[in-house]
Amino acid sequence: MGVIARVPFAKLGMPGIFLSFIGNDPVLAKQFPKQPAGPREVLELAKARLASGVFAEGRIELADCLAAYANSHEADAAVLQAAESLAVPGTVAIVTGQQPGLFGGPLYIWHKVATALRLASDIRKLPGAPRVVTIFWNHSEDHDWGEANHTYLVNVALDLQRVRLGLPSTRTALFDLPMGSRLDEALDAACDLLPETEFSEEVIALHRPRSDEETLGQQLSRLLFRYFGSEGLLILEPYLLPASFRSLLSAYQDKSTELRALLKGGVEELSARGFDITVDPEAAFLFSIENGGKRSALPDGEALPSGHMLSPGVLLRNIWQDHILPSIASVVGPGELSYLALSGAIYHCLGVGRPVLIPRVSMTHVPTRLSGYLERWGLTLPDLEHGARWVEEWIAAREDAGGDEQGALDRPEAVLSELALDFRDKLKGLEAGIGRVDRNLLVPLARLSSRLSSELLKLGEKVNRQRRNQAGTYRQHARRLCAELLPRGRLQERVLPGLPFLIRSGSGFAKHLMELADPFERAHLLCSETVQ
Repeated sequence: MGVIARVPFAKLGMPGIFLSFIGNDPVLAKQFPKQPAGPREVLELAKARLASGVFAEGRIELADCLAAYANSHEADAAVLQAAESLAVPGTVAIVTGQQPGLFGGPLYIWHKVATALRLASDIRKLPGAPRVVTIFWNHSEDHDWGEANHTYLVNVALDLQRVRLGLPSTRTALFDLPMGSRLDEALDAACDLLPETEFSEEVIALHRPRSDEETLGQQLSRLLFRYFGSEGLLILEPYLLPASFRSLLSAYQDKSTELRALLKGGVEELSARGFDITVDPEAAFLFSIENGGKRSALPDGEALPSGHMLSPGVLLRNIWQDHILPSIASVVGPGELSYLALSGAIYHCLGVGRPVLIPRVSMTHVPTRLSGYLERWGLTLPDLEHGARWVEEWIAAREDAGGDEQGALDRPEAVLSELALDFRDKLKGLEAGIGRVDRNLLVPLARLSSRLSSELLKLGEKVNRQRRNQAGTYRQHARRLCAELLPRGRLQERVLPGLPFLIRSGSGFAKHLMELADPFERAHLLCSETVQ
C-alpha cells in the first residue's frame, strides 16, 4: 500500500477554516496556536505549555485508570508499559479521540490513531526527547445515537447499503447502552456484504461482542487495542475517570456567563471574516448524566442535580481533555477545527494551555483493480463527484469509438447497416438489365441481395450487442469507483467503517496506515490497497 496520488484539499470541498489553517493564513493567528513544520518544532511549541508545571496532581491516578482499562481488555504488554510511563513526571502525550460508532465508527478514526502514533514515534526519535505516550479519548459519554447506530457497506449491486442497530432513538450516553445481541445481528447482516478472504474469520470474530452487555465504546476499544496495542496505544473512556477530575467542570460552570460572551465574540469575528460557523454557538457547555445514563443539557450557571455526573459538551470537551492530560499535541479532523477556532479565548479564560493542533492524515484506500481503472481512464478523485453516470460517459468516451469526433455515424454497426441498404439498392438497380438478358437470373440475384444484406445486418447487430455489453461493463466500473472511493459523494473515510479494509488486508492494514500517516502531510492521499 503506497501513495498513488495527492489531491489538494481545496479540490475536495473542505471547510474554509480548515483550508485557511493548513495554509497558515495569518487571519487565523488569534484563533489557533502556531502550526509546527516537524516533530522538533512540536516540542519547541510545547515548552510554554509544559513550563506551567501542570499535570503533577492526578498523574498516578490517571495512569492507574488507563492501566486498569487496558487490563480489562487484555491489551498488549506495550499498553501497560505506556501507562507506567505516563505515571512518571515529565511524560507527555499525543492525544486524539472520537465518539464510538457501529463496528468502531468511520474509517477516519483509524486515520486519527495512526497519525497520533506516528507523531509520537517521530518525536521519540529526536535527541533529548521526553517520554511520549499516545492516548485515544474514546468519548462514549456522547449520546448522539442517530450518528452512532449505523454504518454503510458496498453491496453486490454496487450500492451503499446501510447496516443499522435495531434500537429506538435515545438520549442515553453510549457507555450505558448494552449492545451485545444487537451487535451480533448487525454483524450477521454485514457478513452478507463482505468478501471472503483469508482474514475474514479472524476479523469477524474480533468484531463479535464479548457479552450481551458490551457497548459501542467497548467494541471500539477492543478493535484499537488489537490492531494498535503493540504500539502502546492508551485508551480512555472518560466516564471511568476518578470523580476528582470532574471538579474542573464545576469550575467551568461557574464561569459560563463569561465563557458565553467570549464565544459570541469569536463567532462574530469569524463570521465577519467570511468563515462558516458549523457549530451551534448556543450549544450546551455541559451536560448532566443521571444514574441510568440519560444525558441532558445543563443550562448555563445552573447547579448540578444531586447524584448526577457532569459531562462536557462539544465546546468544552477538548479544553477539559487538555486540562487533565499532559498533551503537547492534539490530532484533529477538519470538522473539529471549525469549533476549535472558537475556543482559544475560552482556553485562556480557564487558564488552560493549548497544545499544538495537528490535522489527521486524510486518505482514500484504492484497491489495485480500481487503481488501474483510474490510471487507464485518466480519472481523479474529484472527477467522481460528478456521479456514476458522468463517470460512465467519461469511460465510454475513452474506450468507445463513438466517443471521438467522428460521432455516432462512424460506429461500425452504422456503417454495416448503410452497406446493407447500399447493396440492396444497387443490386435492385441491376434487375432490369439482367432481366433483359435472362429473367431466370433474377431469382439468384434476389437471393444474393437478401443474403448479403442479411449477413451485414446480422454482423452489425452483433457489434451493437457487444457495445451494449461493454456499456453495461462501463456502468459497473463507474458504479464501483463511486461506491468504493467516494461513497454517497463523500470522502470514503467519512462513510465506510474499517471493517471491509481489515477483511481485505488483516492486521497489515493498521501497520501500513502508520507508514502512510505523515503528521505533516497537507494533501489528501490516494493510497493503493492490495485486495485478496
